[in-house]
Amino acid sequence: MECDGPRIDGLVRSALTAFIEDFTHARWWGKEHDCVNRFVHGFMVPQGLESGVLAHPTQVGIEVGVGQPKGFTREAARKDVVVWPEPWMSCWNESFQPVNKPIAILEWKLVRTRGSLRCHVHDRDWLSAFAQDQPGFAGYAVTVNGDRGLAESIAVSRFSGSNVDENWLRL
Repeated sequence: MECDGPRIDGLVRSALTAFIEDFTHARWWGKEHDCVNRFVHGFMVPQGLESGVLAHPTQVGIEVGVGQPKGFTREAARKDVVVWPEPWMSCWNESFQPVNKPIAILEWKLVRTRGSLRCHVHDRDWLSAFAQDQPGFAGYAVTVNGDRGLAESIAVSRFSGSNVDENWLRL
């Protein structure tokens, strides 16, 4: 399955919008990893399967390895949400070299106090470097506001090729 940018974008946008609607009204509390799991299992995978963007739930990994872009020291790093082009994929080959590339990555930050919803600098640098090496790849820096009393709940920056859309999604 080739990366279909508009379909991946549509899935990510609709799943994040539904997640934020739920998150801001639910009597549910969780930290960043809890939010990632709630998003993937409750919104992204169900919507992806229903829409046909995903062929199988195993195309979405949580906290899985991805080969590092040029300029980063280790050979692989774990990423919050990774979307693979085929079911049952990982980045590894039989020699445990990170050779397979995802079609999308979402890096999350949960701001639990009145912090900034700006994209985290490390996430920005990593997603930007990875996107420049991967044609058709989409990276998303997701920052969720855990303080439900503030006006803005989520800010998402999108990385593709050498392009960065700082205000790709703001709710």
